[in-house]
Amino acid sequence: MNRLILIVVIVLVGGSVYLVATSSSRPSYETVKLVAIGDLAPDFQLEDTKGNKVSLSDLRGKIVMVNFWATWCPPCIEEMPSMERLNEVIAGDDFVMLAINTEENGRSVV
Repeated sequence: MNRLILIVVIVLVGGSVYLVATSSSRPSYETVKLVAIGDLAPDFQLEDTKGNKVSLSDLRGKIVMVNFWATWCPPCIEEMPSMERLNEVIAGDDFVMLAINTEENGRSVV
């Protein structure tokens, strides 16, 4: 009986490890293209807090500062006032700051 329980546990753990390892919900290293200095950043599209689509390619020709943050990240929260001041000082037609909330339910916490 103990041997049967051990075999069942091993099969369940092995199956779980296999499912996690082969999950396609996250990109593998083979699908991620490395970007070097001077390369164009890969295009992406996100929604702003008003539901408007924002695409990186729409901002081509501008200086784009991308900042990833989350409400659970104390350093992220701490840097927000200085990011706002920076944006006020250099904001204009040639500069755009994108603050991207990395939380799953981002719009509800912004």
